[in-house]
Amino acid sequence: MKTLFFILSIINVTYFMWQFKMGAFQTENTQPALPTWAIQEPILLVSEAPKPKPIETAAITPAPPIAELPVPASCFEIGPITESTELQNGLNRIDKNTIKIIHKDKSPAERYIVFYPGSNNPKDHQAIIQMLKDHGITDFFTRRISPEEVQISLGVFSTEVRAQSMLKQMQGKGINAQIKPDYKLKLQIYLQIKEAHQPFEQLNAIQKRYTQASTRSIECW
Repeated sequence: MKTLFFILSIINVTYFMWQFKMGAFQTENTQPALPTWAIQEPILLVSEAPKPKPIETAAITPAPPIAELPVPASCFEIGPITESTELQNGLNRIDKNTIKIIHKDKSPAERYIVFYPGSNNPKDHQAIIQMLKDHGITDFFTRRISPEEVQISLGVFSTEVRAQSMLKQMQGKGINAQIKPDYKLKLQIYLQIKEAHQPFEQLNAIQKRYTQASTRSIECW
């Protein structure tokens, strides 16, 4: 009887050990499966949505104002101008930076001389005078232009046309005469005007005053 009890005990212990090994005595920590609608992502309201962070932007520095380029001045020269005393008195009251008085020497022909070349040798010069007399020319006189030059003047005329007429008469008689303009220095006045912008008030006023003067553009000073 004891033998049977011992055998049953061994069998029970063996069966218990086998159950323990197979995990029969472990408690399962599992949760029941959730339905499909419960595992979907939650829906957030607009008011619950996180607000986006503001984008940081660098401070924009305003561009400096564009400076207006100065308008270049226009300059003119007008002349010749007469009535210098009246003109000078008027220009004494203006800005010398805008108008300048320019004096120019001009040598217009004051007269035209028809002549025949003379000679520094007295004997040769007398021979030339005799030749002119032989051609019927008696209205002449001798002019010493320089220590090296002597002329026999055959006529003095105020215009070149009249001098050319006299020259043709001399050439018709076989006398190779010449014409020489006689110049005389004459002072002329010109105005140089600087106008900053249109209308050119100073220039227009002077042009109306001196209608015979010519105007040209020049480089500004």
